[in-house]
Amino acid sequence: MSTPARKRLMRDFKRLQQDPPAGISGAPHDNNIMLWNAVIFGPDDTPWDGGTFKLTLQFTEDYPNKPPTVRFVSRMFHPNIYADGSICLDILQNQWSPIYDVAAILTSIQSLLCDPNPNSPANSEAARMFSENKHTSRYPFDYKVLAIFGEKRRLVCYKARDKTWTVLQDAGNSYEDIILFKGEELLATTEIGKLVLCDLDDDGCFSPSVDEIAPPFTFKGDKVYLVGIGGELVMLIRFVQDNPRYGHETYDFEAYRYHQFESEWEPINGLGEWTIFVGHNHTTAIKAQDFKGLIKPNCIYFTDDSLDMEDSLMVGHDLGVFSMEDRKVEPLGCDLSGFMYVWPRPVWFMPSMA
Repeated sequence: MSTPARKRLMRDFKRLQQDPPAGISGAPHDNNIMLWNAVIFGPDDTPWDGGTFKLTLQFTEDYPNKPPTVRFVSRMFHPNIYADGSICLDILQNQWSPIYDVAAILTSIQSLLCDPNPNSPANSEAARMFSENKHTSRYPFDYKVLAIFGEKRRLVCYKARDKTWTVLQDAGNSYEDIILFKGEELLATTEIGKLVLCDLDDDGCFSPSVDEIAPPFTFKGDKVYLVGIGGELVMLIRFVQDNPRYGHETYDFEAYRYHQFESEWEPINGLGEWTIFVGHNHTTAIKAQDFKGLIKPNCIYFTDDSLDMEDSLMVGHDLGVFSMEDRKVEPLGCDLSGFMYVWPRPVWFMPSMA
């Protein structure tokens, strides 16, 4: 049956085939002219660059006097797109006009990917991220990652904008830990305590770089960790020994406070009200009083940080609580039978931490 809406949609389809706008495509689903499938290709220099995003357009017999219902089928993280894929766009709501056709609808949605509107958010978290980044980067949601990679434990940087990994050639090898200190300084330490400041910014001419800010110092520990405590940078050194029954076990920790102006590390004997969690994932310090009765202050809670899978499967993991006051290791105080002989090693998981 031919109706005004169906005739108009046939004209829209013919126009879209003859003169398709760049980066979009669309067509009726099977033989149903009232239901369309469409694709928008991610615009350049946006977080969606290189992506292919699918949509559906559901029309009624009121078209073009009323807009279609448009939803993204592809999962989207965007300030103006709801969790169910529906779109907060004025021309699909109170600014609709019969002059708009399918090409105009898809082009408007494509423009929304280029220029989100955080003042009318459908996704508050995406809107917050866009607002925080739009003045510092022309590529919203741009981010960089610093990681320790490979057998030589080198520093590598990933840039989301370029989708590339870069080895920090001047940094050297044998890195043990990385920390974003005070939310602005990206620091890394080697197995012998050399501390470097990493600069991942570049202007297209210079690659990410590192500057040594504290030289190595002599110690006999086995693992090194960095953690921020009350605005101060602290290095923890973990001591591990062989045990015929358990394979390996932690028996001691040392802590050092970093003095920026002297570029020196000062030994400290206690952590005060703080509790530190170390292991194979990110090192974290929290105040014990915020979790009264659950954790002990002035202690280091540790999980296995060994790369020896055979030991972990045969004799169990190296887990416990080290007291900085009496220099002794105690059991964690919880039932560990479910994962003492499994791989990979257990790690700390703190969903409430920022």
